[in-house]
Amino acid sequence: MKRKQVIVDQNHTSTEGHFRTYTSSIAFAARQAGHDVTILWNKRIPLESVTAPYRMLSTFSHNEGEADVLGILPFGQGNFGYELDAALRLR
Repeated sequence: MKRKQVIVDQNHTSTEGHFRTYTSSIAFAARQAGHDVTILWNKRIPLESVTAPYRMLSTFSHNEGEADVLGILPFGQGNFGYELDAALRLR
């Protein structure tokens, strides 16, 4: 049975590094299993420079550490929960 899989990675902020490798490995495995995959990335990732066999959406304004330092707690733009809710509503 084909399923929709959404991978949420607010901490991934560049086109290289261990976050990308880990997240992409999960996405490729899900695709190989026949699932429809979408990754919700940090908005800093230049998606136009990335090619992949799955859907990618720029979603999150801040990574976890930045949100903590900036004290982004009110439910609104920039808040992880708010941006995740908005992205899932688009699906």
